[in-house]
Amino acid sequence: MYIYLGLTMKKKDPIESNLRHLMAYYARKFSVAEQSLQQVLPVWIESANNKLFRSALQHYLQNINRQLQLMTEYFTQEHIETAGTVNQSVQLFIEETNKILKQIKGPAQEDAVLLSSVMEINRYKINLYHMAAVFARSLDMMPLVDICNLSENQEREIQTEFLELSSHHIHIDGIDSIHIRA
Repeated sequence: MYIYLGLTMKKKDPIESNLRHLMAYYARKFSVAEQSLQQVLPVWIESANNKLFRSALQHYLQNINRQLQLMTEYFTQEHIETAGTVNQSVQLFIEETNKILKQIKGPAQEDAVLLSSVMEINRYKINLYHMAAVFARSLDMMPLVDICNLSENQEREIQTEFLELSSHHIHIDGIDSIHIRA
């Protein structure tokens, strides 16, 4: 017997060991994703031109801060290491968004690019939280299941808010063609 991720497990159970390694991997991925967004969102909030969109981004940042606090407390309590990982997917989303923002002109274009990028990142995070909840449930890590389900539901709610904005408040009628250079 040995202790891994704060839980005692049998040494000869490779399936459970693999699930625990996957769970630790996902824990690192979504922690780093949230930290990356926590750093870039204040800049994107300042860039947002539509007041409702800016408010939705601020709400999103508040959700990220709460999720990060819940996860950090749980991972600390369970001795799950989350440092030392880069979430390349989220990092690429952020880099691509910043690259496109430098190439476009006009407030409507900026808001359209920011909104579509944030929605793309959010969809990725919804899937990440769902997978983490599945792994945590199989490992009977119910407090983590609750955190992941709560985070997934909050991400879905903000996604709905962004969809509403894209349908009714971010006006793309007057946007000229956007030409992105690779």
